Amino acid sequence: MTDDGGKLYLYDAEGRICAVAATPVAGFTTMTGYLYDADGTRVAKGTITAWSCDPALSGFKTTNDYVLGPSGEQASEMGVGDTEAGSSSATALVWQHTNVWADGQLIATYDGSQGAQPGSSTYDLHFYLNDPLDTRRAQTDYAGVLEQTCQSLPFGDALSCTGSTIYPTEHHFTGKERDVESGNDYFGARYYGSSMGRFMSPDWSAQEEPVPYAKLDNPQSLNLYAYVGNNPLGGVDADGHDSFHLCTGAEQGAGNCVMGDVSTEQGDQQAAQQQSGSSTSTTTQNARAQAQ
Repeated sequence: MTDDGGKLYLYDAEGRICAVAATPVAGFTTMTGYLYDADGTRVAKGTITAWSCDPALSGFKTTNDYVLGPSGEQASEMGVGDTEAGSSSATALVWQHTNVWADGQLIATYDGSQGAQPGSSTYDLHFYLNDPLDTRRAQTDYAGVLEQTCQSLPFGDALSCTGSTIYPTEHHFTGKERDVESGNDYFGARYYGSSMGRFMSPDWSAQEEPVPYAKLDNPQSLNLYAYVGNNPLGGVDADGHDSFHLCTGAEQGAGNCVMGDVSTEQGDQQAAQQQSGSSTSTTTQNARAQAQ
């Protein structure tokens, strides 16, 4: 998708969004560019002055840098502005926040107080209470005092938070980062538009496949733009490729669902274990049938 009716998108040769143009006020257009590392993970965003994926031609100027964790998760963010406690610089990149991850889930963020005055040394620790799909529903301070509650519709649209105006991190829907400039969620392999309930680009795989990640017994999986088979309350998409749904009692051990709270690592591990168990069971049944 290159035009969603409100914003324009430019893609690089790898099929990744490299630039976004928005017109928040008539006659005034802002353009944002994205940079990726060799593995295709986004490592920076910034302002651009020309509509190009080439930083040398677009006039790319960094506004945010990301420090990534072992699994590609956003560990820390550096940004332009007076956000770091004790900093009075408005142009240099300064520390914004550090996210705390456990078993693939975002559980807390350590940040410089956004209400701190220049020259102060105030830092805050915020904890998150997420629903079973890892979408943030409440935020507390280090002492457990409620700071904020959030609600949204099933596909992640109409996000609304009440209480504190402090947002330690931009991660909300299923724990993914929501970009302010576009309103899209960054899933790693692709971007997701919650207002449409669809991914911005078709699914793809490293190996050539007619329909990547599709299951021919599930027609919904043939839609390369669909989010978790149009069933957002039943599961999550871990990285823009892999979708898992929560097991019902009858499905446990079936090999196509995960149990409990969903995270990327948990989903991958459970799916692999279930697939292994399913393959072993099938092999045993075939052996028995041949013996008979």
